Amino acid sequence: MKRKGIVLLIVCLLMVVNSCSVQKAVNMVNCDYSFQTISSVEWAGIDFMKVGSDFKNLDPSTILSCISALTRKDFALRAVANVKATNPGKRDAALAGFDYILYYDGKQVGSGESANQSDIVVRSGGGSTIIPVGFKLELGNVVDIKQPKESVQNVIGIIKDVTKLGKEDTRFSVKIRPHIRTGSKVVNGTYFNLKKI
Repeated sequence: MKRKGIVLLIVCLLMVVNSCSVQKAVNMVNCDYSFQTISSVEWAGIDFMKVGSDFKNLDPSTILSCISALTRKDFALRAVANVKATNPGKRDAALAGFDYILYYDGKQVGSGESANQSDIVVRSGGGSTIIPVGFKLELGNVVDIKQPKESVQNVIGIIKDVTKLGKEDTRFSVKIRPHIRTGSKVVNGTYFNLKKI
């Protein structure tokens, strides 16, 4: 009889722990998200955060590097953004991690997954956490290597929009899927749209 009582107690505790994990993940969906800063935007071996904001006056060597990247079909743009999550709720929010899909003008241009080692926790009552997110944009669907000058202009336009994240409206949208920790397992939730970008 004692053994059954202990097993029942353990099962009940696991259910409570798991439901707390699920509730914390649900609370994460209700957080407000915003891009704060972009620390790097790299393509064709160039960090465009160091180039400056006036992309119309790029020097010839930068333009040649961009055209060279197009001809070798290097369409991968990498960036690191700091996303602020603020929890207006009455209970803490937490995630084991997340994966995301990035859209530009409604077209999917990237996806990725967080690489955090421990749970992301956002305290209740207006608490906030900065989450560094590295992402990779695949620009192949906006590039036509037969039109290198036009393609470079298209890519530079996207890069310019990336550098505006957190400062101005852009043509990007993001869907995030939370990863919920239940005991020793991590379960993927469903995708939701970021409220702000």
